Amino acid sequence: MARMSRQELAELIESVEEGGGDASPLKALLAEVDSDMQKRGLDRRLRKTAPHRGLRSTGDEEMTTQERLEYKVGDLFPDGITDDVLETLYEMDRDHGLKELKRMCVKVGISPNGDKKTLAAKLLAYSNLNPGEKKEEAGNPSIIYGWLTPPLMEELKKMAEITEWPPPVEPSPTFSAVLQVCDYAFTLKVLKMKCDEMNISKSGHKKILIARLLNVEEEELTDIAQRTIAELEASGNEDKERTLEEVTEIARKVVGT
Repeated sequence: MARMSRQELAELIESVEEGGGDASPLKALLAEVDSDMQKRGLDRRLRKTAPHRGLRSTGDEEMTTQERLEYKVGDLFPDGITDDVLETLYEMDRDHGLKELKRMCVKVGISPNGDKKTLAAKLLAYSNLNPGEKKEEAGNPSIIYGWLTPPLMEELKKMAEITEWPPPVEPSPTFSAVLQVCDYAFTLKVLKMKCDEMNISKSGHKKILIARLLNVEEEELTDIAQRTIAELEASGNEDKERTLEEVTEIARKVVGT
């Protein structure tokens, strides 16, 4: 029985529709194929040992970057590593650190093994198969902010862009409490170190650094922010204005000191 690639199936659907036929069963099959690719984490195909797309088996030093990526992850894209795909991977490589890309992969269920461009390719392929998921920006497919409501999500993005403190607009009670608890939990020195690790700017007020680190979902700060929001919700009214003493008490519960 002959096997058909995803691209060939897509072309068959197009051909059937152009001829006025019903391609619904084929579309359903294509959806199953895409779903199966997601469940397998997209990168299982990278485990094969045979050379990709007819490339000779050779050392990375004899390949261009595009050839190396074609060999490693070209199967993730219908047309392989095109110039447009390569340009996007360069942008993701430039904009994100290795640790950040690994965390982004883990978040969407993709193996975090590989160098920066390999991880970027996996994330880009995942994004292409999941066009409806919220994206922070083009080329950054996995910042999803699943722990925030949409209003807080928008507030976080705005806070991460400021450069001076206090901000032009007063933070909401909930976000203000999150910033204060994170301020309580981390020293300026530690925050700057985390900014270095995440390859983001470390200049500015503590709360500015906190917002930037939350924006890239740094693991420790995100965990504290999640627990702070849960504590606020448990208290009955997360939008209530709180005194410094009340927030400090929440911080002690969340941080455990």
